[in-house]
Amino acid sequence: MARELTALEDLDKAFRNFRPMSALVDGMVLKVDEIDNFNKNSAGNDDIGKEYHKNADKPTAVLISLIKRVRKTLDSAGMTGEQAAALFSNADDDASSVV
Repeated sequence: MARELTALEDLDKAFRNFRPMSALVDGMVLKVDEIDNFNKNSAGNDDIGKEYHKNADKPTAVLISLIKRVRKTLDSAGMTGEQAAALFSNADDDASSVV
């Protein structure tokens, strides 16, 4: 017995929502970069500044890397989802022309 494979009608729209999410994450990267630059230029090079940089610079770089990976994942999921939605739509069109 054949099974029916269905996709939500708004599947394509749902995956298109990944683009605005990705843009929000881009904004986060810009803000963290801005904060990082401010910290690097403001903390100074005295003992206190050096201690600050020792504790703040690496975690900030890790945070920036993480946010960029989140953006890449959102972009990938969005594109793949849009392609899957298009495949479902094409399959539906093909099936309706056969019946």
